[in-house]
Amino acid sequence: MGSTMPQPMPEASGWSARGQAEDSRETSQLGLTGGIVAQFDRRRDAEGWQEQLDTSRNLLTVALDEVGGATEVSLSPCRPTAQRVRPNHMSFLPAGTCAWESCSRISLYRRAVLAFDTETVSQIIGQPLSEPTEANVMFRDPRIWHCADLLARMSDGTDPGSQLYCDSLATALFVALFSPREPSTSGGLLPWQLRRVTDFIMDHLAEDIPLADLSALLGQSQSHFGREFRIATGMPPHKWQMNARVRRAQELMLDRHGSLADIAMEVGFADQSHFTRVFRAHTGLPPGQWKRAHVN
Repeated sequence: MGSTMPQPMPEASGWSARGQAEDSRETSQLGLTGGIVAQFDRRRDAEGWQEQLDTSRNLLTVALDEVGGATEVSLSPCRPTAQRVRPNHMSFLPAGTCAWESCSRISLYRRAVLAFDTETVSQIIGQPLSEPTEANVMFRDPRIWHCADLLARMSDGTDPGSQLYCDSLATALFVALFSPREPSTSGGLLPWQLRRVTDFIMDHLAEDIPLADLSALLGQSQSHFGREFRIATGMPPHKWQMNARVRRAQELMLDRHGSLADIAMEVGFADQSHFTRVFRAHTGLPPGQWKRAHVN
């Protein structure tokens, strides 16, 4: 029997309906094996929101794109996690967890949300799982992000695939989610330290910033600073700067019609070829294709 395309699910799952009319919002869905719901949300020019997430089932949220702002998932509507500088963050919420997603303003936001039951995932990955009880908010895992991004592209038609391929991606995603993790490392930069460093990077985004300049901001050695920065953000400083350049380039593509070569130079890439390589490595798409997909 030939492969079939994944079919949209008839009902939404994974977030509150409050505030949907306040900004430009598009939603698509994929139905995966075992009744797993994968839903993909895209918002444009959102002025801000706070929504309680629907955790009637286990929930995994993945921030695929954040341009011109940042989103945050927290376990209290009044007490954010203070990890606003984590691009491509994700959160795992066991069924029944009280959690909120918030944002003050953002130009473009793409999100994946998977709602699932523990027993179904246990059968899919061939591993007995106990019912999870502990939430994990604002963490990063490139394996999970990559699988979720590929599923999103199939959902919106950017990269259509078969049901078998979708289910294979979902399997890989859940294997990564439930595989044993290294114990959390204590330490990391304090919120004010991280803000000071990332503000400096943003102020000098197009420049080649020496590691010594960043560590000097906090009076730390380069090795200690590099280790603490990575604990706080999940990546080394140079990669954070590259991510920030890509995000700034995305903002410029959304806001105006300048050439890609001009944008590449403005945000600090050596040339358009370098810009294209880095942009594609971060987003999965070359800049021109990303612009066509997201700019009306």
